[in-house]
Amino acid sequence: MSVSVRVFDVLRVSAGDRGPDRDRVAVELPLEVRLNSEPFSVIMRTPGDDRHLALGFLLSESVIAHLDDLERVDVDVLENVVNVWIAPSRPG
Repeated sequence: MSVSVRVFDVLRVSAGDRGPDRDRVAVELPLEVRLNSEPFSVIMRTPGDDRHLALGFLLSESVIAHLDDLERVDVDVLENVVNVWIAPSRPG
């Protein structure tokens, strides 16, 4: 099963009946977005496509405007961190 879903034991009650069951719920975890190794923001997300989420977030915050603004993007899925390196030639 995906890291974005966890299974929980539940007591299901329906029409007067009840009994043990299992249910799946979406996981929400923090993602730290760094700019040139400096903390920028922490956002909550369902784990998955962290690289694109971070880039979309930076675009919506007007930190970047084009892919040319980027030097590289490092994703550490174990630490829940995306480090975005801004290109030094970016006008500013």
